[in-house]
Amino acid sequence: MLYDINIELKSINSSGKDKSPINIYYKGEIVFNKILKSDIGLKTINLLFDKNLLSDDNFEEIRTNKSSSFLLLKCLDEITETEKKYGKYKYESNPELTYKGEEYFVAKYLKGR
Repeated sequence: MLYDINIELKSINSSGKDKSPINIYYKGEIVFNKILKSDIGLKTINLLFDKNLLSDDNFEEIRTNKSSSFLLLKCLDEITETEKKYGKYKYESNPELTYKGEEYFVAKYLKGR
């Protein structure tokens, strides 16, 4: 899947708290500037939703993306106790995405936090 989305990571550190700024581009223009890496998933989902790039054809692929070593999107009943313990999803707040009537929580990128 190609959306012309580019995430610019500057000196991501794999240990300790990493506050390196991250920029997300769409079609060569910055759409999110200097965000925290924990917001990559949410901002990317927001961009896909805002630009009307989510469809039935690609939603399952996006939902099951494991680039962070866990699913990008999960329903509340899919979040494990371990994921709750380590804060991989903001399950105690409102779901970040509703698609076709189903509510989803977006994974936070936590490596190196």
